Amino acid sequence: MLEKRLAAVWHRLQRIADAGDPSPALEPRALAEVQQLTELLRTKTVEFSDVTAWYALGWLHFHRYTALPDGRGGADLDAAVEAFVRPFLAGVSSLPRTVLPLLADAVEPQAFGLLRQALTAMDPDSLSAAVGLWQQLVHATPAGHHQRARRLHALGMASRTRFDRTGDLSNLDQAVDCFQEAVRGTPTEHPERAARLSNLGATLGVRYERTGDLSDLDQAISTGREAVRATSADNPDRAVSLSILGVALRDRFERTGDASDLDEAVAVGREAVRDIPAGHPYQSVCLSSLGATLGIRFERTGDVSDLDEAVTLGREAVRSTPAGHPDRDMYLSNLGATLRARFDRSGDPSDLDQAIDHLREAVRVAPAGHPNRAGYLSNLGVAFHDRFRRTGNLPDLDQAIATGRDAVRASPAGHPQRRIYLANLEGALRDRFGRTEDVSDLDEAVAIGREVVRSTPTHHPDRAGSLARLGQALLSRYERTGDPSDLDQAIDRLQNGLHAIPAGHSDRARFLHNLGTPLLTRYQRTGDPSDLDQAIDRLQDAVRIAPAGHPDRAVSLSALGAGLRTRFERTGDLSDLDQAIDRHRDALLATPADHAHRAVPLNNLGNALRTRFERTGDLSDLDQAVDFLQEAVGVPSADHANRAGRLSNLGQALLTRFERTGDASDLDRAVATGREAVRTIPADHPNRAVSLSHLGHALLSRFERTGDLLDLGQAVDQVQEALLATPAHHVLRAKYLNDLGVMLFARFARTGDLPDLGQAVATGREAVRATPTDHPDRAWYLSNLGAWLLERFERTADQTDLHAAMSALTEAGDVIAAAPSVRILALREVSRLAARWDVGRAADAAEAAVRLLPEVTLRRLGRGDQQYELGRFAGLAGDAAALALADPRASRTERATRALRLLEAGRAVLLSQALDTRSDLTDLNREHPELAARFLRLRDHLDQPTNTTTPADAGEETTALTVRQDRAVHDRHRLARDFAQTLAEIRDLDGFSSFALPPPAEELLTQAEQGPVVVFNISRYRSDALLLTRNGITHLDLPHLTTAALTETVASFQQALHTATTGRDRTQRRQGQDVMTGVLQWLWDTVAGPVLEALGHHRQPPPHTDWPQVWWAPGGLLGLLPLAAAGYHDDPADDPHRRTVMDRVVSSHTTTVRALRYARQHARKHTPSPHTDARGLIVAMPTTPGLPYRGRLKHVSAEAEILRRHLPSTVLLCEPEPGSDSRPGTSRPSTPTRASVLDHLPHCPIAHFACHGASHPTDPSQSLLLLHDHQSAPLTVASLAPVRLDHAQLAYLSACRTAAIDSADLADESIHLASAFQLAGFPHVVGTLWEIDDQIAVTIADTFYTHLRAPDGTIDTGRAALALHQAVRRVRDGHDLPGQLTRCRTPFLWAAYLHAGA
Repeated sequence: MLEKRLAAVWHRLQRIADAGDPSPALEPRALAEVQQLTELLRTKTVEFSDVTAWYALGWLHFHRYTALPDGRGGADLDAAVEAFVRPFLAGVSSLPRTVLPLLADAVEPQAFGLLRQALTAMDPDSLSAAVGLWQQLVHATPAGHHQRARRLHALGMASRTRFDRTGDLSNLDQAVDCFQEAVRGTPTEHPERAARLSNLGATLGVRYERTGDLSDLDQAISTGREAVRATSADNPDRAVSLSILGVALRDRFERTGDASDLDEAVAVGREAVRDIPAGHPYQSVCLSSLGATLGIRFERTGDVSDLDEAVTLGREAVRSTPAGHPDRDMYLSNLGATLRARFDRSGDPSDLDQAIDHLREAVRVAPAGHPNRAGYLSNLGVAFHDRFRRTGNLPDLDQAIATGRDAVRASPAGHPQRRIYLANLEGALRDRFGRTEDVSDLDEAVAIGREVVRSTPTHHPDRAGSLARLGQALLSRYERTGDPSDLDQAIDRLQNGLHAIPAGHSDRARFLHNLGTPLLTRYQRTGDPSDLDQAIDRLQDAVRIAPAGHPDRAVSLSALGAGLRTRFERTGDLSDLDQAIDRHRDALLATPADHAHRAVPLNNLGNALRTRFERTGDLSDLDQAVDFLQEAVGVPSADHANRAGRLSNLGQALLTRFERTGDASDLDRAVATGREAVRTIPADHPNRAVSLSHLGHALLSRFERTGDLLDLGQAVDQVQEALLATPAHHVLRAKYLNDLGVMLFARFARTGDLPDLGQAVATGREAVRATPTDHPDRAWYLSNLGAWLLERFERTADQTDLHAAMSALTEAGDVIAAAPSVRILALREVSRLAARWDVGRAADAAEAAVRLLPEVTLRRLGRGDQQYELGRFAGLAGDAAALALADPRASRTERATRALRLLEAGRAVLLSQALDTRSDLTDLNREHPELAARFLRLRDHLDQPTNTTTPADAGEETTALTVRQDRAVHDRHRLARDFAQTLAEIRDLDGFSSFALPPPAEELLTQAEQGPVVVFNISRYRSDALLLTRNGITHLDLPHLTTAALTETVASFQQALHTATTGRDRTQRRQGQDVMTGVLQWLWDTVAGPVLEALGHHRQPPPHTDWPQVWWAPGGLLGLLPLAAAGYHDDPADDPHRRTVMDRVVSSHTTTVRALRYARQHARKHTPSPHTDARGLIVAMPTTPGLPYRGRLKHVSAEAEILRRHLPSTVLLCEPEPGSDSRPGTSRPSTPTRASVLDHLPHCPIAHFACHGASHPTDPSQSLLLLHDHQSAPLTVASLAPVRLDHAQLAYLSACRTAAIDSADLADESIHLASAFQLAGFPHVVGTLWEIDDQIAVTIADTFYTHLRAPDGTIDTGRAALALHQAVRRVRDGHDLPGQLTRCRTPFLWAAYLHAGA
């Protein structure tokens, strides 16, 4: 029946549609059809699509309404609306537009009912139905309709709720759009406007949390303020608006660090809590929100009352929320977070346990898929992590990681909080690595850190934090692997994180602190003072900007104290140590007496006071140190991971006091303290091994006092137990194994007990196995193992031990990550051992060691540090060259070439380093001027000596001057990195690939075009002279030139020098001259004679012919002897075969062939015009302030006057006579200060110094010429390093010991004044090997400058070597003496002079 009647209606509707005329709806039959269908639909019992039937019925009524005259169709319109409700609810879209508003009105009550049901239930289907229905209602309500704003607001509520439950951002965007339009459509005085504003503000705040868009947050605050203003004071909903505004203000504080936002957030939050009626549905929200805000303010101010109030509010929020309430999970999580924060402050474990309980409950209550569930999981993981840190209970840490991973899995990609969850997981992984040494945890932590940084936009508020966390992860990996790139990257990320924090941000102090700590670490690795200074600067900034009372301020004060103490240990500047103690006292004062971490500043202050005692001997400092350390130990935190360290520090102070006072009770207490440290730490605590090791040291000290072998045995036992307390894969296990080997080896040395030696070898092998192949410490462990195996080989002659030792040492040399010095030592030992049976292998190992030398003299190191490192490897290059010459695998020429290459690489390393960077810049300046300028600037900064004294500016305070100098000199790390990058950039350019690189051996061989170059090599293996001639290179074996003979001869010669000048009588002084004469003869027989014979110089050149010239590169100890004066000078003067060097050739010296090349390049490039006046600088010091008897040199004034005749165009700097005053109207020569000398040198091609010289006995870079201000601003080798003289030609150093070296370990480096002047740009330098006679110096200088003139009368500095040769020969032969007198038997007077350079 229904089908038949519905078909009739459809037929009629089709007629209307076809005709476009509604009149068929008014036909009598049509009314009957309507009545019949309506009756059937209301009584229908059969299954049928009633929506379709109601839809047809509605259209028929609607057509009747439109066909009837105005005013008569009302009943049909009402019937149409009633019929269309079901299709409308079913989502049918093809309904009459004019009916839609009426349908919305009709459906609205049902829609509100559905919305209420969806908001209280957790059924996602009902919520989706509510959203869909309200979307239809809004769509059906035209703009301007009086109900549109209310419906938009309802749709916003439904969409916001669906976002809260699903996390779908499109729902949140729809909610914001609806609320914004609803607010715009609500009149100002409308009673619902405040609520709509408040909901808009809250939703904008939520979107900010999701997207980080600061404009949303700013709009949320402005909207919230408007909502509060729009609500009357007595309206209970005003509290809701206040609470929402407080949350937005709190969020903006966290973004910008503006403290005023935080204070306002607390104020409005308190007002909301005060005004909210009891039982109000929003009461729990107000309570929880204010609690969270107070917790954040505590983090900023450290005011514990804020934290206690936050806990109270959190508990009240949870109590006032019934079980099953959809927001209960949020209140539980907030309370848990606040309790965890209070635990961090108080150390009360019950707070942490309760926090975990509440967080677990929050996770349990939140259903799977809840948008906040990931956050609850992450917070729970952090709480487990905290409990692990307190107790050391590894299952808690495992649970933290598992929960953290669940949190990450529960957060969709792109979710803004995902970064935080990843960061929390990363921290837990890092700590588990620290416990288990599972490197996969550390690698995962770094990978997570990188992911977080990649996913955080550049300007996002979390960017700084993500960079900082990655920096911390990289720092942890550096501490595991020793890879300096990790440390550099860590510092780089932390610096970038600091740059991303606004200047006034509340977290900036923490970021400064976090950067300062790894800078200290890098200083401890590289010794670069600039890192230390930067670390202190950052920590000082952290302290300066941290608000008084802030909990982080005490931590930064303590770290700053540690940095200042470290700088004291580096520089010895007691003011740094005094400041360190002051900062530690400040840290202690800033730490409340009941603070859980008060032991840290107590411990640090005690250590600093003990250090000052060791410097000053003030016993009161040591007594205070013991008191503070005892108090640190007494702080009630027995389970704290650092307690063992504090106990050990107390033991060290007690031991120090025992050594001062002899009170044996202090020593016994030190041992007892060590035992207590061991008892304090749980058996499975990761620091237990450290405490065991410290106890072992205390026992060893008591053994050294009492000789009780029982203490020594117990000391060994402690280290063995430390091994048992260390997990199999712990990073320190290998160290403890190695330490045990060292201790056992020491006991073997004491007792001779071979089993100890055997066990040392066994533990050494285990230490190596336990160390990753790329770990930097592996080389050290392998080296120790090799040494112990060699000792056993010496005892047992077991060849397997010898081969195993070779294998271990070889492997040690191959550990790329190890310190270069460790590798060099290992390779050198391999070379020594292999030389017995495999010279080729020995040569290869020695060459590998030489190639590593530049890595121990990095430009970032100061000059003193570089010299120290090189001094450790004295003679290495010589051994390598000797083995290369003995290598049977190569031809004679190949062996000689390889030896030359090794000597050039391993001798004068610092000079060569400087020469390489002084490449010709002409092409670079022309093609890339900005790059050339940058290269010069960086090079010149790096060349500044670290102890340069810079003159103060007028009015500059001493403190400011010191800071300026320190920063200019010590900021070497950054400069070195920039310099390396600049070099790489230059070498990437077309045509500049070899820029600033050492010249190839083939180019060095071309230096023999002007005459032979003789490079000597003396080693324990053999001695040779490498002969570079126009025909190539060869080598001459010198079998009698042994290291023993050379060492003995040098010692004899030095003693003879002393005797020749200070002997008690003439006879003794004559004996000294005789010894010197004998040494010159030995030099001829052993060294110079065979070389000259091999070069074909068998006799004196015939008259009127050019003298041949030979360049000597003696190297090492041989450079301490006057090679150019070698010979039998008492041979007849008219003998053409006279056996002396100076009667056969003109001699010049060079440190290396590369230095000779540099001098010649400079001479060719800057050769003056032959018609140019030879402008000279004469520096004369007839007296010297600060020396006994003012260091008077009687003949200096005469020397200066002679020079003024030879060099008419001169500048004379002369020390005035003591007490002399300038008369009015007269002038006197300028005083020769360092500044005035350096000012004139660039304008004077010739420089002549007549003064005292001094060679430093241990640091040759501090050798100096004694000028007027030598006590305050000395003209040292180091001070000449940055000098660049483009027009220099000749430096004549008429002073004592200007080419002398007193440090045997640095003899290969040839660091003296003559080489310094050559590096500065003088291609010709005249220097001296020992003290010279004041009067003879005048004669030699006069003759030298006479012969310096060319036949046309002009000064030709290219004749310098010949001129000195002639001058010295004439003095020797007595041309200035009467009759037949000569000075052949008094070489002290003339043999000291030498020419160096082109």
